[in-house]
Amino acid sequence: MRPRYPSFAFLLLLASLAVYAFVILKKAWVCDDAYISFRVVDNFIHTVLKTEDDVANRWVDERLTVACREGLTLVYDEFTRSRPEANNVLLSILEEKILVLPAARNGAAYLRVHPNFVAIFTSNPEEYAGVYKTQDALLDRMVTIELSAFDRATEVAIAQSRSGIAQQDAERIVDIIIGCRESGLFAFGPTARGSIAIAKVLALREARALAGDPVFEQSCLDVLAADSGRAGGSSQAGPARRQAVLDLIRRHCVDGVRPRLNGATPLAAAVPVKT
Repeated sequence: MRPRYPSFAFLLLLASLAVYAFVILKKAWVCDDAYISFRVVDNFIHTVLKTEDDVANRWVDERLTVACREGLTLVYDEFTRSRPEANNVLLSILEEKILVLPAARNGAAYLRVHPNFVAIFTSNPEEYAGVYKTQDALLDRMVTIELSAFDRATEVAIAQSRSGIAQQDAERIVDIIIGCRESGLFAFGPTARGSIAIAKVLALREARALAGDPVFEQSCLDVLAADSGRAGGSSQAGPARRQAVLDLIRRHCVDGVRPRLNGATPLAAAVPVKT
């Protein structure tokens, strides 16, 4: 008895269903305005184009609503970059433990905040460009924790892990960064990002953190001395900053010289790398 194979019509039907499913998945999306739309384009006959749109209201809970309902931790990064009026919804959440919901949700007008809900806000100082002053009502509902720079050992470990350079080179870079912070010539002292940027350039160019190395010295000047564009900076301090950076390079980046900074204990000796 010969085996029976699917007919041509059955195979054509399966192919048509597969194409239809692909079109549905390709043309369907959830819009930013909480509407879900389906679009079907029928061009089976090349001279006839048939388009069908089906739009339905569908509310999608975002992070704040989900965190309040489930008792999760909400991390609001750089919250001072939002306009103060945009953060007014947080006042009732932090004080009355109630989240007021819009009418478009088609449900309860408010949501009781879960007892385990926690909100963590991060921000830069008000002197930074692109930030807004936080309203006092919101600050009254927070506990403000000011964070200082990393300690030397931590910053060395960060620069080394993010770039892959030798530990001795990372230590010298961090010593220069700390020296810039303590010089008083910078409106905002260089952060750990400065250490990472210089370290990555050294790794890319296979250079060393040594006085007299043109790649290293120019990288330090580009990253640390070109700071006049920051808010609160002064273009007149540019030459003084450049000279301060060069002096720090000569102080910390000479072979055999390992000065301590503010009593900090030097880390273990680095494994030498090939240059």
